[in-house]
Amino acid sequence: MLSDAMTEQHPLSGQWARCLACGYPNEAGENRCDKCGRRLGQSAAARNVLRAMPAASARRSRPGPAFPRALRQELSTRVQQFRSRQLHPTLPLQFFDTAETRDNVVRMEACVLEASPPIASATRPRPAKRPRSSSPSLPQPELNFPAAREEESFSLPAVAPVRLRMIGHAVDFALTVAALAVFCLSARIMLGPVSGGRFLLASAMVAYFWILLLYGVIFQWLAGATPAMKWLDLRLVDFDGRTPGRTQRLWRLLGVIVSAGSFLLGFLWAAVDEETLSWHDRISKTF
Repeated sequence: MLSDAMTEQHPLSGQWARCLACGYPNEAGENRCDKCGRRLGQSAAARNVLRAMPAASARRSRPGPAFPRALRQELSTRVQQFRSRQLHPTLPLQFFDTAETRDNVVRMEACVLEASPPIASATRPRPAKRPRSSSPSLPQPELNFPAAREEESFSLPAVAPVRLRMIGHAVDFALTVAALAVFCLSARIMLGPVSGGRFLLASAMVAYFWILLLYGVIFQWLAGATPAMKWLDLRLVDFDGRTPGRTQRLWRLLGVIVSAGSFLLGFLWAAVDEETLSWHDRISKTF
C-alpha cells in the first residue's frame, strides 16, 4: 500500500516533507522516504497536519526572556577586565570589590572548647602484700684473690761522680803508660842502645797511640768495661738504663779519641755539664 506524505516549511532548511508512516523528515523534492522507502504524496489530512505544524515551530522559534540589565553589565565588565589582563599580564587580579567582600563575609564567633572532665578510671584494689618467708642466711664465700703487686718504680742508674770517673781514667792512663814502658824496654833489649832525638820521641808517641787504640778496642769495645771500671765497680749503660751494644760502644771509643785529641777538653767538660757528662758520653748516648 502507498501512504500519503505531508510537506511543511522548516525554519532552517525551507520546504520539507515528513513521512506519515515513519515520521522521518525528507527534502521537498524527494518522492520516496529515505528511511522506510514508502512513496510520499499530498492529501487533505496531510495538508491539515502541515498547517498545524508551522504554528508549533513558530512557538518554538519565539525568543525567550531577555537577561537582566545588571547581569549584562557585570558580564561586559568581566569581558573588559579579561581583555585588559591579556594586554597587560602584570596587572594584579581583582576578583571582587573590597566593599562587596566585606559585606559578603560571614563572621563567626570564636568558640572556646571546654576541657572535658577527666574520665575516672576504675582502679582495682591492690592485694595485701604477703610477708616473705625468711630463709636462713647462708655465709657468702670469700674470694681470695692475690693482692695486686705494686708497680716497681723504674729509675735510671745514677751517673757516677766526676771524681770517681777521673780516678778510673787515671788508672787506665797509668796502665797504658806501663804498657808503653814495657814496649820501650823490649825494644831497647832487642835493638841495643838507641841514641835519643826527635825520631825516638816521635816513635814513642806513635807507639803510645797504637797502645791506647789497642787498649780501647780490647776492653772498651769488645769487653764493654776497662780494668779500672771493674776495679771501681762501674757499669756502662745507655740513656735507657740498658747495656749498650757494640755499635754504641764503638761510638764511645771514637768519642774518647775526640775528647783526648782536643787536649782533654772533652773530659774536663763533665765539670761544667748539667748532668756531669763528657763529650764521649753525649756522642754515644752512654755513661
